[in-house]
Amino acid sequence: MYDLVQVLKNVQHLYENTGQLRILTDFERVFDRLDIYLYENWKKGELVEGPIVERHRVKCAFMYRQNEMPNPQGGTRLTENGCKVTFKKDTLLEPRKIESYADYRPGTKKPHFDPTPVWIVEVCMPKPVLKSYGQEDKEDINEDYSFLDDSIQAGDLREYVKPMFGVDRYKSKMGEDKDVIVLDFDTKYNDVAKDLENFIEKGYNEVLDADSVDSTNKRGDYKVFAEFPRTRKSVKEVDKLISELKILTEQNNWQFKFYKDSKRYDYQLNTLEQVMAVSPLQYTNEVV
Repeated sequence: MYDLVQVLKNVQHLYENTGQLRILTDFERVFDRLDIYLYENWKKGELVEGPIVERHRVKCAFMYRQNEMPNPQGGTRLTENGCKVTFKKDTLLEPRKIESYADYRPGTKKPHFDPTPVWIVEVCMPKPVLKSYGQEDKEDINEDYSFLDDSIQAGDLREYVKPMFGVDRYKSKMGEDKDVIVLDFDTKYNDVAKDLENFIEKGYNEVLDADSVDSTNKRGDYKVFAEFPRTRKSVKEVDKLISELKILTEQNNWQFKFYKDSKRYDYQLNTLEQVMAVSPLQYTNEVV
C-alpha cells in the first residue's frame, strides 16, 4: 500500500539528489529507445518508488490508475531485453475531498485518506542495459568497475549467474591438467563476470587463478574460470565457494558437469568427490 505523501516525498528526494535524477533519466531513456511508450498507457505511469540502485541492477516502481493498466506487451519488450517486470494490484491512500466535517480526521483539520485501487509495475533493469541504452551517446560509454572495490552482499549476483558449473571441461593455464582443477561458470553480463572473477581471486587461499572472458560464447554468456591445485584441500575450498555462491545468487540448487560427460549432477560435496579426480594420480589413471 502506498500513500500520496510517500509518493511526493520520493519525488522531492529525487530533485534534491542529482545522481538519482540522472539515473532515472537514463532509466526512462531506455523506455524511449525500446519504444515502450508506443504501448498503451505506459506514458501515464507515476514514479512511486526508486530508483533503487543495487550492485548490478536498478529498480523503479510506477503507479497506474485501475482503468489505465499499461499494455503487457511493453513489459514483454522489456523482458526480452533483460529486465524483470512485475505487474501487481495495490492501493493508493489519497486525501478525501472535504465536503463536510465528517471528511476530517477526528481532532484535526486534515482529511481522511481513502484507498484507491491502482496498478503497480515494478521494473528491475540490469545496469549493462541501463548503460547501453540509457546513455545519451553510446560512444561515451566506458567500462566502470569501481564497484569491485565495495564489499559484495548476499543476493548481488542473483539471476545473473547460472547455478551450474563445469569441472575440468577446459584446459588449465596454470599447469598440467592432472595437477589443476579447472572450474567454469556462466554469467549473463560482463560486469557480473568481472565481479565473480574478483570475488574468487580475492576470497580463496587455494585459488591459483581466476579469469573472465570479455566476449560472449555461442549461448550469449560470459565465462568465468577458476583454477585450484588438484588436492582434497582444494575440493573443500571449492565446496566453500559453491556455498557462498548460493548466498550471492539466492539459488540453493546447484548442478555441475564433469569433463566430457554431458550428465548434470546435483551438487553435493560427496558427489563431487566421487565424480571428479581429487589427485593427480587419480586424474591420470581414471580420467585421461
